Amino acid sequence: MVSMSVAAQRVRHPAARVRELAASGYTILSSRVTAIDSDGFAHSGVALYSLAERRQPSLFDGGS
Repeated sequence: MVSMSVAAQRVRHPAARVRELAASGYTILSSRVTAIDSDGFAHSGVALYSLAERRQPSLFDGGS
């Protein structure tokens, strides 16, 4: 997911959400890319997030 497209879906702070997921045990990779917005403007340094590994449920969190 590119942070610009997530913001367009009304997720206002994608980096904060990524930090929450990482703190919950998800492995999330990020890299910086150039993204083109709907008006054709280039934005360099936009975060591209990828889920690398799903979290393994523990016995203490109800298996979710």
